[in-house]
Amino acid sequence: MSINLVTGATGLLGAHTCLDLLNSGKKVVGVSRNEAARESTLKIFSYYGKQDLLKKIEWREADILDTEQLFLAFDNVHTVYHCAALVSFRKGEEKKLASVNREGTANVVNVCLAKKVNKLCYVSSVAALGRGQEKPTDETFVFDFSSEKTAYGRSKFEGEMEVWRGIEEGLNAVIVNPSIILGPGNWNNGSPQLFTKAHQGMLFSSPGSTGFVDVRDVAKIMVQLTESNISGERFLVNGFHLSYSTFFQMVCDALGSRAPKIIAPRIAGELMWRWESLLWKLSGRTPLLTRETVNTAYRNQEYDTKKILGMLDYSFIPSEDSIRFIAQKFLEDKKSKTA
Repeated sequence: MSINLVTGATGLLGAHTCLDLLNSGKKVVGVSRNEAARESTLKIFSYYGKQDLLKKIEWREADILDTEQLFLAFDNVHTVYHCAALVSFRKGEEKKLASVNREGTANVVNVCLAKKVNKLCYVSSVAALGRGQEKPTDETFVFDFSSEKTAYGRSKFEGEMEVWRGIEEGLNAVIVNPSIILGPGNWNNGSPQLFTKAHQGMLFSSPGSTGFVDVRDVAKIMVQLTESNISGERFLVNGFHLSYSTFFQMVCDALGSRAPKIIAPRIAGELMWRWESLLWKLSGRTPLLTRETVNTAYRNQEYDTKKILGMLDYSFIPSEDSIRFIAQKFLEDKKSKTA
């Protein structure tokens, strides 16, 4: 049986990718930096009543910045799903983002080439695409360093360049560019943190809009693409487009909390990210708002998914079903902690 290796197997997307592969009876190697981090994978499996499947993962410890560890972890591997990444929009993390997302990906590509891995699936981001102005963004939009882009977006684009370099050197690979990935996970980090914020009740929202996609869709699409004959292609993966006010209205309704009623003017957003930055410095609490996330929140961004839909004939989970499911898991967690 071929071995499927997943980097970032303790993260939101990595854990769901492991679960999708295991549900199909495939052999999975999960890469993590330490044993303690694997508790998060167990928690995600429990949302689907699949805790028993965790024992079927063969865990191998490795840091993607350590090529020697990677070389050992990739032993006898057939397919690699590279989900490990740093997602941050905080000031001062540019070097760390470049290290993990660019250099780490370069290491993964090099080891895949050296080990003659059959196929690599690299998880990029819509942040690595050029931004559409008069029409929705698609895979043809070219990243522009001269325009206003996030350090995270630059690091993911540079990671993509390492994959394309690997393809030129003979690597069989596909790239996926998901929009904001929604799913149940660590409620104090990443996109699940949006549900924590909504549960606390909200007064303000922003006037922008963007794309969202359920983590289960991203995992399934990754597996389908990787198991296909498709190679040397990138695919934008977006489930639905919502304004931020509509998104938080839906989340708050599902959680039974106060939904935002006021669209905050830009000046309010500028003040709020500065306040959260101050709280971060004083308390160490990860800020939900930063200069970069506020800039994004005041833009309208749409995405074109014709390519992936035409290639796989795929049906995305509707926004209502996705948000309702995640909210249900959030409330179950809150109830179990207070019981």
